[in-house]
Amino acid sequence: MVNLDSRVVNVALPMLQHQFSVSIESLQRVITAYLLVITGLLPVTGRIADAVGRRKVFLVGIATFTAGSLLGAISPTFTLLVLARAFQGLGGAIIMANVMAIITVIFPLDKRGQAFGLIGSVVAAGTLAGPPLGGILTAWLSWRSIFWINLPVGIWGLWGSWHYLPHFAPDQGFTLNIWTGPAPCGSWDSPPYCNLGWPTGTDCGESLS
Repeated sequence: MVNLDSRVVNVALPMLQHQFSVSIESLQRVITAYLLVITGLLPVTGRIADAVGRRKVFLVGIATFTAGSLLGAISPTFTLLVLARAFQGLGGAIIMANVMAIITVIFPLDKRGQAFGLIGSVVAAGTLAGPPLGGILTAWLSWRSIFWINLPVGIWGLWGSWHYLPHFAPDQGFTLNIWTGPAPCGSWDSPPYCNLGWPTGTDCGESLS
């Protein structure tokens, strides 16, 4: 669903330009808002899941993405549509940051490669299916249908994850520090990898060199 939405909107851009009477430059915000939020928040949402619990955060991600899709489907203005895409991006970042971690925990080592391969196939299929699906939906229905179609998928995913995903205990020792530059491990602004066994007081910037 997340990868599908990275491409499905591209085909609907001419219809969106006609609908909202915006320039091509402004129209690109529909795509960039989604991708920039995902790219920027992936590390942060992954860290939050480590500290709070992956199942809980994953459910929030699905709900956020579904709510963003609903907001996009009913958006009366272009600005609201861009905000809806950013909201979708937030949910997408949470989902993408947790899928692989959840698979690693759930599947035993001898089954993990098969699970990763299956997820990779689904991701590739979603990316490839985006443009043709977007073309079919916009031609037969309207551009709003590319958002409406996410709702049943999101609701089904939320229900399935709620019922079948086990509870994951938060990882001990993880904090929500965000790296702003080299700092001693153990300080408030030390980078995330300092919590992965680096000795306290080590200059984390130098440790990577």
